[in-house]
Amino acid sequence: MDTNNIMNVLGLTKEYKESKVAFLIFLIQIIGSLSQNCPSSHYIECSNQFSGTGCIIPGTINEGYMSYGVSGRWNLIPFTNDDTTDFMIDCGGPTLTGDVFPGALKWCCYIDTDTGINPRSYAGSLSEGAGGWLLDS
Repeated sequence: MDTNNIMNVLGLTKEYKESKVAFLIFLIQIIGSLSQNCPSSHYIECSNQFSGTGCIIPGTINEGYMSYGVSGRWNLIPFTNDDTTDFMIDCGGPTLTGDVFPGALKWCCYIDTDTGINPRSYAGSLSEGAGGWLLDS
């Protein structure tokens, strides 16, 4: 008995079999994304909440996002840098990042991408002054 006859006896069509394979591939991708430290492979892992250091962003990156979380739960924090020096974003403080997954070790990662934020229209930084970011007028 060949494969086509077996599929006919079981009532399985080629399309049904292909849809099951596609669904299994989809599930494998979801499970993989739930066990990773960064939102995607495009992010660069830089720290975790208990490392004692923040996420150090190279000065060559002008803007992007830092992610904080694990297993499919991330907060994205946009950043800009119009300097050429490395800078750090805190990775351990839920005050800035929130606790997206209580009880789990969270990771910080960053990606170099356009955020749509014009750094020249803001003054100060989160660590300067009680007011945080200020829009220049």
